[in-house]
Amino acid sequence: LPLYFVENHGQLDDQVAYYLHGGETSVYFTPSGVVYALTEPRPPGSESPFSEASYAESPPRRRWAVKLEFVGANPEARPAGVERTEAIVSYFKGPREEWKTGLPTYAGVVYRDLWPGIDLQYTGSEGQLKYTFLVHPGADPSRIRLAYRGAEEISVGPAGHLESKAPVGGFVDGRPVAWQEKQ
Repeated sequence: LPLYFVENHGQLDDQVAYYLHGGETSVYFTPSGVVYALTEPRPPGSESPFSEASYAESPPRRRWAVKLEFVGANPEARPAGVERTEAIVSYFKGPREEWKTGLPTYAGVVYRDLWPGIDLQYTGSEGQLKYTFLVHPGADPSRIRLAYRGAEEISVGPAGHLESKAPVGGFVDGRPVAWQEKQ
């Protein structure tokens, strides 16, 4: 299934423009960077997350945030939805006047001109989040600088992917790939 990037219409903190919710990881797109909210995995053999017993008997799971910051980036760059999908999301929480219904979703999020001539686009499918730097003609790719805040360790795995580790788990960024499109 594709990933759906949900637009924030007041259901989350005002700093969040778009977000993705996953089983144990949520991703929040803000003007200053991307926040990965990690949740400690359920212990093996634990109850189904949908059973009443799992909530009554399970100890709370720890959470941790890792923020990907865009170093030296354009402070005016804002995430924007790309390719609106037919899926909509609704939240029926609290009094009726606080419900959020018919929220739009998108196939991706882009930060345009994050660095001069460089866009950053997020997409995803099959539960995998992917990001792509679009370096336009004449732009300097050496301006791309990222910092991971909150990670215990960042390393390059044997297959060339970037591994981010935190106290409750982590995530992997796929091996970089570069290509040039003909004009």
